[in-house]
Amino acid sequence: MKGMKIDEFLKSGLLEEYVLGTISESDKAEVERFIDENEEVRAAYSNLQNNLIELAQKMAAVPPPIVRKKILDEVSNLEKGSKPGMIRRNSGNWKWLAIAASFLCLLYYAYHRMGTLSKQHDDLKTAYQQLKEQCDEGIKEQERLQANMEIFGDANARPYGLSNSSLRLNMVAYINREAATTHIHVLNLPELPVNQCLQLWADIDGEMISMDIIPDHPGEIFKIPYRPEASSLNVTIEPKGGSEHPTLKNLIASVTI
Repeated sequence: MKGMKIDEFLKSGLLEEYVLGTISESDKAEVERFIDENEEVRAAYSNLQNNLIELAQKMAAVPPPIVRKKILDEVSNLEKGSKPGMIRRNSGNWKWLAIAASFLCLLYYAYHRMGTLSKQHDDLKTAYQQLKEQCDEGIKEQERLQANMEIFGDANARPYGLSNSSLRLNMVAYINREAATTHIHVLNLPELPVNQCLQLWADIDGEMISMDIIPDHPGEIFKIPYRPEASSLNVTIEPKGGSEHPTLKNLIASVTI
């Protein structure tokens, strides 16, 4: 706390802890020094005390009978077991004890209520964060759909189907020669063993050139290199991770472009 500026001190929550009596002994003396030496801190301290009293009055909820009974029982026990010099019921100090006990009880309920409000505030922050994340996801999805519409809606993007009904393979290649782009829309994929994958090839001058591994995510659209000299696109089943050369016996789909 040493070297802390007044505005930092007022934002630290230490003054509130001091008023509520929950501050540590190590911080108590320093807080009292701030109160003694700074008019602004003294004003904030006074304001907190007044607010706490107002809160206790507004709560007006009488503590449960069992709490009141315990307080009175403790006072009664003090009277019965009192020794010379101890507080007695007929002394003026007993009234202050009763007032102090009642006020401490109200303070407890005020502190408990503030803890409840703090939890509600934390719950609201959590709900807000979750809502923000959902909105962010919604924005990303909207941007993805907008990008897809730009691909599908472009009159220059010509579709070429890559399908195999027996294997339930269905993909569409969108080749845009004006924009020099090629996108693959994965609609449906066959179920393959975990050690296999689908690989896309372009036939260029009689040689199969690998374009990409097809993502195992139906509904996804991915971009591959634009190869205007390619005469066809082809799909083969390959070992997981792909191959340098296509396994022609595992050719499952082809389309002339």
